[in-house]
Amino acid sequence: AQGKQDQTVVDLYFIHETPDAIGQWAKRSGVMPADIEQGRLTLNVDEGLYSRYGSPALPALFLFDGQQITQVTP
Repeated sequence: AQGKQDQTVVDLYFIHETPDAIGQWAKRSGVMPADIEQGRLTLNVDEGLYSRYGSPALPALFLFDGQQITQVTP
């Protein structure tokens, strides 16, 4: 039997940023283009998702299990 591949995906949402600014951040931060190309990482402009979940203090972390989104507190 073949081992289960890691299906972890990280979706980053940026508030009040442009796609160009997000791309510059990714370069400065060492984001690997292969991670984006292979779907392990997405970089997104927030279009209301943050406020839909109550605008918590930043940075905020949410877990999506395929059915629901839950805020994770450290």
